[in-house]
Amino acid sequence: MHQKGKLLYFAPESNIDYLQTNDGLEIKTSNYPDGEADLHLDIMNMSIPDNSFDYIICHRVIEHLPDDRYGMKEFYRILKPGGIAVISVPINLDMQESIEYGEANPLENEHFYHYGLDFSSRIPQEFVIQSHKFTDTFSESEFDRLSLLEDYIFVCKKPPANE
Repeated sequence: MHQKGKLLYFAPESNIDYLQTNDGLEIKTSNYPDGEADLHLDIMNMSIPDNSFDYIICHRVIEHLPDDRYGMKEFYRILKPGGIAVISVPINLDMQESIEYGEANPLENEHFYHYGLDFSSRIPQEFVIQSHKFTDTFSESEFDRLSLLEDYIFVCKKPPANE
């Protein structure tokens, strides 16, 4: 099934090719501060009108923001009612609570956070959140073939306007 609407993809990866086969999606990409992309958006200071996008994909970017909660609130703001943000971050599955460094940690790829299993509590409560564990999403053969490590994907839905 092909989705229709406007998609904003932060730090796009090679799977963008797959998404671009969907004629129903109008895709905009963003790399910050520069790089090959349609836009160069600072998630902490986006000049995008409210309710502009149907979908957002943000894979392994949030941990680089000085204020992750604010960045995800910005996603909520720019999503249309009923819109969906797909977010993933590196999570240490052996830690219950996330660590906030207060500054970019050069020993961890300039991450501001070392996330634990409590990451979903950092996502704005206005979203309806579903988390999907990789091992529950992919078969064992897909897991091996794709060389996946255990991880989570968070699907964050902005409620429709009539709710």
